Amino acid sequence: MKENKYFKFDDGSFRDPIARVFHFKDRIYRDCSNIYKEIYIQLEEKGIIKDSINKGFLVPTWKVLDHDLLSKFNSGKLILEHEKIPFISYPYEWCFDQLKCAALFHLEFQIYLLEKNVVLRDSSAYNIQFIGNNPVFIDVSSLTPYEEGSYWLGYNQFCEQFLYPLVLQTKLNIPSSFFLRNNLDGVDSITTNKILPFYKKINLNSILHIQLQAIYKKKIIKNNKKYITKIKNNNLPKSRYLALLQSLQRWIKKLQVPINENSAWINYSKDNSYSDNELVLKNKVVTDFINRVKPSSLIDLGCNTGKFIKND
Repeated sequence: MKENKYFKFDDGSFRDPIARVFHFKDRIYRDCSNIYKEIYIQLEEKGIIKDSINKGFLVPTWKVLDHDLLSKFNSGKLILEHEKIPFISYPYEWCFDQLKCAALFHLEFQIYLLEKNVVLRDSSAYNIQFIGNNPVFIDVSSLTPYEEGSYWLGYNQFCEQFLYPLVLQTKLNIPSSFFLRNNLDGVDSITTNKILPFYKKINLNSILHIQLQAIYKKKIIKNNKKYITKIKNNNLPKSRYLALLQSLQRWIKKLQVPINENSAWINYSKDNSYSDNELVLKNKVVTDFINRVKPSSLIDLGCNTGKFIKND
């Protein structure tokens, strides 16, 4: 499908030639290639798509049956429609807890799919959005059948966009958003290994997922063909694939950001410059504004505890 005055490709979908996202009449669609059409039908027949949606993993998705829209495509073309996300956010905008929540959600979805002999082709953090406080996976074309003995193809990407930014923030207290803003693809193992002091890497998880990965990456860069061939010739049992996902899940659950006891914001909800009357007045101003404007969505910047939004 060529872009024209009726259709507009999503700017972030250029990397996915098998199922590109486009906008039409303020709705979200996906133009599926013949290759992915076969995969989608297979997953649909096995109930994977429906179950993933019902369990809250996958954004609601359905086949387009609108003949007016389908008439603009070749006969037999598979066009999917997705429920529109109310507000789009990006990993480099998320706080630590949001990135951690998205990482655990990604692993949980992977574990669920693997048990049904399905995997994700990649591990991009941009494939996850939030509806309210709940993460949801938006890239249905990332789902593909599992082949016995295959590796987790998205492992490196998961580490770079989820694991390493989280670890660096917990170990160095540098916001994960700092790394993700400076490199949209995340932070690689070599850089992570260099930044972290040795005494902060003396544990099995850091050795396996940071230090050894940095060594392998250097070898791949030096002799790419040799190591890519070696990886392709090895098999990873499904049990070890699952164990890898679960071990990362356990590690990430334990990651916590150090609390800055000297921060002026620690006790701000109790220790601030507002009098009781001023708090009542501010709440009234916010409430009146919302009732008058009636915005479809509202972002509370610098919301502290979210007191005023909660009241409304």
